[in-house]
Amino acid sequence: MSDLSPSIHLSNEQKFSSEEYKRDPKNPFLELAIEDKLVRQLVEQQGYVYCSDISTDEQIKANFRKKFEDLNNVHLSDHEFRALLDQIINADVFVAAKNLRSKHTLIREDGTPLIYSLVNLKSWCENHFELIRQPRFLHPDSEGSLKKSQRHDVILLLNGLPVVQIELKRPGLSPRRALEQIANYKKAQGNPYTNTLLCFIQIFVAASESEVFYFANNNLKFLQFGAKEQYLPIYQWADEKNKKITSLKDFANSFLEKCPLAQMIARYMVLMETEKKILMMRPYQIYAVREIVKIIQENNGNGYIWHTTGSGKTLTSFKASTLLKEMDDSKVKKVLFVVDRKDLDSQTRDEFNKFQAGCVEENSNTRVLIERLLSDSYADKVIVTTIQKLGGALTAKGEGKRQNYQEELQILKNEKMVFIFDECHRSQFGIYHKAIKDFFPNSQLFGFTGTPIFEANATNKRLEQGDAEDTSDYVYLKTTDDIFHKCLHSYLIADAIDDKNVLPFHIHYYGAQDENEEEVSPSPEVIAKAILGELHDRATASRRFNAVFATSSIDDAIAYFDLFERLQQEKLAEDPDYKPLKIAAVFSTPPGVSKDSDQIQEDLETEKEEYKLAKTDEEKAKIQGKTEGLKRIIAHYNKLFGTAERIEEFGSYYADVQRRIKQHGSEDPTLKDQKLDLVIVVDMLLTGFDSKYLNTLYVDKNLKYHGLIQAFSRTNRTLNDSKPRGNILDFRNQKKNVQEAVELFSAADGEMADKQVWFVLKADKKIERLKEQMDTLREFMQDQGLELTPSEVSNLHGNEARAEFVRQYGEIKQTQKDLEQYTDLTPEQKKTIEDILPKEDILGFDQKYQEIGLKLVEEREGEAEEFDEEEDSPEEEGEEDQDSIENLELKLVLFSSELVDYDWIMARVAECMSSDTVPQWANKRIRQLIRADSKFSGVEKDLLETWMDTIQPGRYTKEDMYSSWENFRSEAQKGAFEVVARKFDVAPEKLEIVVNWIKRNQRLNSEMLEDLIDDPELSFMERSQKREAFGKAVATELRKLEAEIGKIRDIHTYDAE
Repeated sequence: MSDLSPSIHLSNEQKFSSEEYKRDPKNPFLELAIEDKLVRQLVEQQGYVYCSDISTDEQIKANFRKKFEDLNNVHLSDHEFRALLDQIINADVFVAAKNLRSKHTLIREDGTPLIYSLVNLKSWCENHFELIRQPRFLHPDSEGSLKKSQRHDVILLLNGLPVVQIELKRPGLSPRRALEQIANYKKAQGNPYTNTLLCFIQIFVAASESEVFYFANNNLKFLQFGAKEQYLPIYQWADEKNKKITSLKDFANSFLEKCPLAQMIARYMVLMETEKKILMMRPYQIYAVREIVKIIQENNGNGYIWHTTGSGKTLTSFKASTLLKEMDDSKVKKVLFVVDRKDLDSQTRDEFNKFQAGCVEENSNTRVLIERLLSDSYADKVIVTTIQKLGGALTAKGEGKRQNYQEELQILKNEKMVFIFDECHRSQFGIYHKAIKDFFPNSQLFGFTGTPIFEANATNKRLEQGDAEDTSDYVYLKTTDDIFHKCLHSYLIADAIDDKNVLPFHIHYYGAQDENEEEVSPSPEVIAKAILGELHDRATASRRFNAVFATSSIDDAIAYFDLFERLQQEKLAEDPDYKPLKIAAVFSTPPGVSKDSDQIQEDLETEKEEYKLAKTDEEKAKIQGKTEGLKRIIAHYNKLFGTAERIEEFGSYYADVQRRIKQHGSEDPTLKDQKLDLVIVVDMLLTGFDSKYLNTLYVDKNLKYHGLIQAFSRTNRTLNDSKPRGNILDFRNQKKNVQEAVELFSAADGEMADKQVWFVLKADKKIERLKEQMDTLREFMQDQGLELTPSEVSNLHGNEARAEFVRQYGEIKQTQKDLEQYTDLTPEQKKTIEDILPKEDILGFDQKYQEIGLKLVEEREGEAEEFDEEEDSPEEEGEEDQDSIENLELKLVLFSSELVDYDWIMARVAECMSSDTVPQWANKRIRQLIRADSKFSGVEKDLLETWMDTIQPGRYTKEDMYSSWENFRSEAQKGAFEVVARKFDVAPEKLEIVVNWIKRNQRLNSEMLEDLIDDPELSFMERSQKREAFGKAVATELRKLEAEIGKIRDIHTYDAE
């Protein structure tokens, strides 16, 4: 075994535990002491080989060369090894990750091909596991000097390749800052992640002895900070019971164990082809997949996964499907992922194809489904379908269109079929479940649900065979356990809220009386006026987010729509400056009116009940009234947004409504008037629909158990600090129903989770917190000899004091922004908040926070942009000012909604370019805030900065800047497509016609594109290759427009290899 002495040897006096941290928090040797313990554990207890003789890039390469030659049973010449390095080292993290997991071909000096892999792909656990510590990577211009170098703590090698980088930190580690520091390493000029074997790093770990966080390596565009705050997830490891593993020792013992780590890299990281980013599965997702695979391998019946809504079940089911796809046909012949509505079919296919482009094709009808079921193609082993198409295939009888598909499927009857059901508590309680089990007796069924059906919340009645009531061949199943037999893994909403994977709720029981008074629900007019008054703007942070209004019937939905329309017209008559809410309504059409109605309506119980077969004239008139109401709503929608939707194509209208809800966060001025503020529903959108910009649910409908939780959960998808919770405004005072639902879904395996985790603090407690925070900041300022006023903040001396102000005010701003969204504040509470933090002070403190914070971050990042200029030593690492800046976190996202939108940008640029007195740094601050803000895509940010460079000093208004920007952007987009056209000898004006068609229809038409390439001098093969390359080039430019125009269907047609 190699010597374990660290590269910087610690004396006995220097080796100490984290318990001593309180006595000496800035001791420079603490991190090395933690490192020493970790290395000894990995080597002595877990079997890693410590390579004490490896500390440079060249030594890492030499070690990899030996491992490579052993694995591939080859001896490379020096020239061949250099060619290998040139082939595999790639600055693109995503490409390097694919290289790690693939086989390749190297042409040797004698002209023969060498087919090789970098690691043992068949048996990942049989690779060599080594570690190195304190390696130095020289700057390319360093000429061998240790100056200008990067040094890292511990790196784990898999078959000689660096795959895990561990950075040891002091206690009090901030996960966000840990990730940001890694990003700074990667931003540094000449950094080794682009030109050495460090490009193969898959996982970064940041740890103290008592806190451990990890995250996937990615290209820098996914590691953006500032107001964006949408960088890829930071994880904490957990056990099967979802208990966090926080100590470094326990983390190393489980996560860094050799075989589990290899499996994490091989099986549980997902390379998203369409976005070129790397995701890691969360612990609970991994345990769920393992259980499904285990049950299938053992042929041990069925099972279900209870993972709360919003926890990423699509990724879990995708990974389960792909692992099952790799099994031999004797184990698994087909994997069918079954959803219960057409819209969810499309949504799931899109999600699966995001993870792996083209992995799932559309089943346009039952005939196509049959063909794919019978196909032996590996591509058809995983199929996404609706329960209706599947049921049609197994139950259809007779001639003509309703063929007896069962005869064709007989060949599969005894095969091993796996069915994975999305939200398994719904459709498969019906006749389709029996059809599947009867036809495929060897099938195994697995379900995903966020809200299982138990005895307490079951709506179906269980009939035992032989019951007098049982007049059919079918025995109805009542609970999730009845169908799927056992729960394989659970991850409850309390777990997800605690992990910050979903948000807690704030419930406002609007109009609720004291317990002694009789409850009277407010009238629709009172409700509508309250929403149009203060409620909506408060709940949605001044319309930054949007809302859904759940009503109890189609008639009520129509009545509310008409009521809102009348009240808004009245408000406009009274106040011409009033800005009306953009309101739509969605509910299914009567049978036969729309071709989509049957499939969309499958799980909409209230709506199906209202559309029962009409027999009398009165009943027919009622249904006709609903139809006319929906026509009127769609006509209003078309007028509002300039669309041409029709009730006969209801599916198109429904899809467009969903798209507008999801795009609500865009600040593109061309979409400024294209957003929906409020959607009135009956059953639709209350299950299965996700949007991070939906934060409020109004409820004038009785909800219970799983229906209540599903509806509430539409609001609690995470975004960033600007969205702290999901807001529920209940107009029926359903406290009892809420309590029962929370109770039911807070227990798994007999253990009750903390129910209070579901809800945010009540307003009075939050106000108390604000007061305490302001008192603490006041004491801090007094300690500096200053009063707590915005003007005095400028007199703080030293970076440590300035950073402390930024830290404290950031917490205050978070509390203040949270309180702004409380809809149940009393007049007294509003006055108390104003007394604690006056509005005029907020503006001043906000300005100082950004001014000071941005300067401190600029100073920190300026130092991080270059390699260390001198040999660093532990003694240099504990300076107070540097330490305070290093750990500083800016919460710019809390200010972005007020400051950085297009109005703000245009006004500030006009001000900067029209004045001789505005300081130069103001222009730079505008660019920093744009670069940091989540509302703008990377393409928009680049364009905005380039545009700003073109503005010459003069006298401008905000409107001048808008006009200039729109012209610049339009020309830039047009120019990009002209470049593509000329490259492929296509007339630019012809390509422009096709691109405009694609933008209008939000669908890529490959035939229209390929028809533009029609060179008769090319061979068939040459023409096909040129069309493919042309399509890819156009698709690349179209993707840049998706933030502006929305998702483009079929854009994956030309995904790159």
